[in-house]
Amino acid sequence: MNVIIEFIIVSGLFAVAYMLFFRMETRHGLNRAYLLGSLVLSSVLPFLPKMFGAINTPQIISVLLPTALIGASTESGTATANAGSTSIIVWLWLIGSTIVLVRSIWGIYRILRLNKRQEVIADQTVNITNGNHPPFSFFNGIFIPEKHDFDQKEIRKIVLHESSHTRLLHGMDLLLLQVFHIICWWNPFIYLYRKLLQETHEYQADAHVIQREDPIDYSRFLLANANALPRMTLAHQFFTQPLKSRI
Repeated sequence: MNVIIEFIIVSGLFAVAYMLFFRMETRHGLNRAYLLGSLVLSSVLPFLPKMFGAINTPQIISVLLPTALIGASTESGTATANAGSTSIIVWLWLIGSTIVLVRSIWGIYRILRLNKRQEVIADQTVNITNGNHPPFSFFNGIFIPEKHDFDQKEIRKIVLHESSHTRLLHGMDLLLLQVFHIICWWNPFIYLYRKLLQETHEYQADAHVIQREDPIDYSRFLLANANALPRMTLAHQFFTQPLKSRI
């Protein structure tokens, strides 16, 4: 239990430090590295004292003496109560992890079951689907609905943006966060980490687009399409928040 509390505290301190000192920085690659590194580090740090303590603790030779049974029933009852509490906590953890895992698998299934055909747009292979969803990328795939209101220039902007996600392997970051989410769903800062990391991903992709497109025109395009459909699991959705800070 102490390890869980320490993990929550350490990850929270790292997240707060990021929001205070690094969030407004434009070195998005370093911000991404900080978020990923600090999350992994915060999950390891609570175990280090115990690991080094086990290594440095000298062996103690103990001698067993006859044990008096006075108060044995009370101690046995306390041990049983502690075991029962631990069992309840473990079951709650397993139930929560199972729910998150099932939702993750369902989100991936929704993407894989989309009917699609491939086209080449802006030198990128794009999956044109029959689904009702906003444009998004999923690992190395770019998905755009067949029915949309975008012209060719706007489609090019979308493809450039989403291709940045695939080229920078942002999908692997989301996969790592989802693993943490499944195992550590009880840590409230996991959700904050995911939000901050997705925000950094969007900044990186936007920076790539404005190197090849007019920044003002691109900003207007984002504002004109601010109302997007809900996000898919492990996917990068083009029209995602926070739009104001992306412009």
